[in-house]
Amino acid sequence: MMSLYKNYENQKSLDIEKVNQLKQLGLEIEEDVLQQLTQAHIESVDAILNEMNSALKQQNFEDLMRSAHKFKSSCANLGLMKLHHLCQDFEKLISQFLKMKTFDARMIQEFIDCITYEAQYTNQQLQEQTKAA
Repeated sequence: MMSLYKNYENQKSLDIEKVNQLKQLGLEIEEDVLQQLTQAHIESVDAILNEMNSALKQQNFEDLMRSAHKFKSSCANLGLMKLHHLCQDFEKLISQFLKMKTFDARMIQEFIDCITYEAQYTNQQLQEQTKAA
């Protein structure tokens, strides 16, 4: 896992500017936008990771690609840049595998492991940011 994860070491896990924009938006509309988005994201993480693992076990690569795409969008909304890029690259990889009709289960599992690790890390960071808001 770590060899793949090292490819993303120059990416920020959490874009504080994006977080601050969400906090500011919340102040402007008098709603805790950051808290709402964080809660929705955290609630969806386990389901999406389970979808990915299940799709891999069933070798359903179309579902795997859809899960990566869905997760990528959620990450972008919250400024989870490293996770966004991991999902984006994972989606591209699965797309290439589908075109070539060949798959590397080890590489796919390595991406899922990296996405899982980064998701756990960023969930903690988001929760800290919502407490500080």
